[in-house]
Amino acid sequence: MTDYAFFLGCTIPLRYPHLEAATRAVCDILKIGLKEIEGASCCPEPVAIQSLGIDTWLTLGARNLCLAEKMRLDILTVCSGCYETLKTVHVMLERDPKHKDEVNKILKGIGYEYKGTSKVYHLTELLTEEKMMQKMFLLSEQYSTPLQASLERLIRCSIGLCGSCMIGKFRVCKDCPVFTSFQLRKIKNVFGVYKRDLSGRRIRI
Repeated sequence: MTDYAFFLGCTIPLRYPHLEAATRAVCDILKIGLKEIEGASCCPEPVAIQSLGIDTWLTLGARNLCLAEKMRLDILTVCSGCYETLKTVHVMLERDPKHKDEVNKILKGIGYEYKGTSKVYHLTELLTEEKMMQKMFLLSEQYSTPLQASLERLIRCSIGLCGSCMIGKFRVCKDCPVFTSFQLRKIKNVFGVYKRDLSGRRIRI
């Protein structure tokens, strides 16, 4: 089981508790551990707060990321607004050392330091990773439920000649990236196991 720091934000628990309940149920089935973030605040909201002051917005977002860093976990959220804020803060501070230093000067006053070690994921993003799709396929087979999976591979020629995009006997560029349960059964020994890099060498997923 892989654990994540579960960032609920403000809107999900207050207005959409059914979404929180569904997320917890799905993650439990898929063996995704959700750990509560003690002391988390609003993400903050990605438009209004940012327009009032970019430094304030960055600092508030960085503080939430610091909480996940203390847990030594990546962040998982189901709120699009929270994802936008936390992901953008993470990227901005990673690319702008000056802003990172300014934010850390403020955070130091309340006993925090932002390091940038925790990544930010939306649940949808996580579920589209091939390893996770493989897990969902095995569950769908267990319960005799049809499933479609959109798979990606390195595509070079786009006409099915070079073989760089092959998954088993299928060519993603010609046979369509959306695979049915019937097709996935034929490639279950490679689906979620490996793909090819730029040199054509097999690499583990």
